[in-house]
Amino acid sequence: MVAARLARQQILDTDRTFHLVLTESALRWHVGSPEIMARQAEHLVTVTERPNVRLGIISWTRPVTHPVLHAFQIYDQRAAMVGTETAVAVITDARDVVDYETRFEIYARLSDYDDDARHVLRRLADEYRALQP
Repeated sequence: MVAARLARQQILDTDRTFHLVLTESALRWHVGSPEIMARQAEHLVTVTERPNVRLGIISWTRPVTHPVLHAFQIYDQRAAMVGTETAVAVITDARDVVDYETRFEIYARLSDYDDDARHVLRRLADEYRALQP
């Protein structure tokens, strides 16, 4: 699993740019030990410092009118991908892709970036570390 994760992250070392938005609630899913979760949050802090990555965090205290119903990725104006537990749907209808782009823009406006995002991530890391026995 570690090798696969490291291989996936190599894409960040390319000339491509990435704009990512995460909800704080997703980062609060405690799926590993407190130590692992703290390290994950700290790793995301380093990701925010990459010149080709823009990482936004929607704070759990931020009021929203458009809830995040599921994860999705937009690769360009031609396709969006939606993952489920058992499959991946590739959305290619132009109207549907525009809907995902619009939803992403809404989420991006709700997000904290740069120092504000790093503050959220460091706070989460501290909270996870406080859970360690």
